[in-house]
Amino acid sequence: MKRLGRILRMLAIFPALVLLYLLAAVLGSIIPVSGEASSLLASDSVMIYLKTNGVHTDLVVPLKNDYVDWTQTIHPKHARDASNAQWCSIGWGDKKFYIETPEWSDLTLSTAVGSTFGFHETAMHVVFYSQVLPSERKRAIYMSPELYKKLNQWVLGWFDFNESGQPIPISTGSSYGPRDVFYEAKGRYHLFHTCNTWTNNALKAAGQKAAWWTPFDKGVFYHYPPP
Repeated sequence: MKRLGRILRMLAIFPALVLLYLLAAVLGSIIPVSGEASSLLASDSVMIYLKTNGVHTDLVVPLKNDYVDWTQTIHPKHARDASNAQWCSIGWGDKKFYIETPEWSDLTLSTAVGSTFGFHETAMHVVFYSQVLPSERKRAIYMSPELYKKLNQWVLGWFDFNESGQPIPISTGSSYGPRDVFYEAKGRYHLFHTCNTWTNNALKAAGQKAAWWTPFDKGVFYHYPPP
């Protein structure tokens, strides 16, 4: 009976914990972290995109420009067929979730629990594009070359490198298609540090507008309303 009582108390507490988490997420999302003033007219501004699929956010960056050459680390040759790439999206997340859950219908209870509590390793996901078209799920962000370089260095800090200083691509059989590749990454994904927290922190590191803390894509996009 005592054990049953403990179980019932835990079940009673669980909804309160969920509500507390959601409340913290809402409050953290709407508290702004100030960024630098962006100028569409600055001749040397670098334009990147903030992108969402409705749940997960990525940063979309020029593959190479006068300030940063991402191909020094992530290269189209690592994908099966991305030879004409001009842009790439970069995201971070739970490795098992990324690779074993290309569709929501593929999600299993063990993957969900492991992702929630940080039981799995993480991965970087890079998709190469020949062009990037505006859409309602993208926001253009303009930043100075100096801050763009800071973004580059912050993002590279999450890649896991081998003894030769090269990133470690995960087997091509794990990719979603011919134009994407997964890399081994650092850090742990969990309830308080999600893929969207990572994107939000990347924007902070680059001196851009961001939420104080958010686990959700809407918390990131809240600070980038439609034009």
